Amino acid sequence: AASASELDLGSPGSTSVPANASDASDSTVVPLIHVCGDSHAISPAWNTVEVCGSPRLLKPELVTGLKHFHLRDETDFYPKKNFYRVVQNIPDGADVIFIFGEIDCREGILLAVEKGRYANVEEGMLYTINIFIRAALELQKQRGFRMFIHPVIPVLNETRNIVKAYNKIFKARVNEVEGLEWIDGVFTRLLTPDGSKLKSEYELDGTHLHPSYVSLLGEGLTEIWRG
Repeated sequence: AASASELDLGSPGSTSVPANASDASDSTVVPLIHVCGDSHAISPAWNTVEVCGSPRLLKPELVTGLKHFHLRDETDFYPKKNFYRVVQNIPDGADVIFIFGEIDCREGILLAVEKGRYANVEEGMLYTINIFIRAALELQKQRGFRMFIHPVIPVLNETRNIVKAYNKIFKARVNEVEGLEWIDGVFTRLLTPDGSKLKSEYELDGTHLHPSYVSLLGEGLTEIWRG
């Protein structure tokens, strides 16, 4: 995955940019949707999506290496500190998509079950998801963000079944609380009809999605906005 140092991810704190970013005198302004995530936030970065027929620019807010599990109260691990540093620079009341959880599915939960920390995988998933939901709701309360929750990305063959199970629980929990909005219609459309593989048009480097998937993201956001 590309690192933050390899990318110009833009200056913090802006809510819109000129439609022609190279021409600051351009009076046409494209509203931003901030995409706060691990390296999966790079795929949609700086793409424009149509939401209810209007363009929205996806501005990356990169927090590499963050797990849902890192946001628990008792930890001071660096990715958690970096998450709050990045979020601090997002304007109050902004529209924010959160893309996290893939690393939890790739490492951590299964090992914790093997060590007896949870009775089963589902218990571990629910516990981990609830950590993120508590943190997200506190942010929403403090900052007034409109918060959209992106399904966990199903790129890796080795963890796809875990990701499916995680997303099922994740979606159910998000839909149970007020203040978070699940982006529907994205996850299943990334996969082949039998759900076993990532569709070839969304393949990129074996780890991340091809940026072309943002059209699905725009459709999912439109569905939410139209309510």
